[in-house]
Amino acid sequence: MKQKIDVIIDSGTSYFTIPDFIAFQFMSLMQKKNINCTLIDIVIMQCIHSNANDYPDIQIKINGTSYFIPKQSYISCSYKNCILRIIVYPGINMFILGLNFLQNYYTVFDHDNKRIGFVLSSLSNLRI
Repeated sequence: MKQKIDVIIDSGTSYFTIPDFIAFQFMSLMQKKNINCTLIDIVIMQCIHSNANDYPDIQIKINGTSYFIPKQSYISCSYKNCILRIIVYPGINMFILGLNFLQNYYTVFDHDNKRIGFVLSSLSNLRI
């Protein structure tokens, strides 16, 4: 799933947002593990007959640096049904990294120099 896609960092967005074509690639990957994922109301992804251990940590590369969203940050499971805290927006070609990304990193918004810096939080669940 390596493609160049724009990224927006938004501390006012609760979830990780992805383009629909990436969501379909993810659902296809999960189907190979015999996990059926569908979109609910077009934007929410639900997967049945699964548990949190079935999912990968998500890796995103921004300007050559890898960042991760651990599965605990984007999955909520109950009775072998999982809701992914990922919003799917049809027709957009960008990621929006919300709180479930930002909770794993200390983030500095440097308005003067028009840049954003990340460093892994000491409270993160990441296994890097």
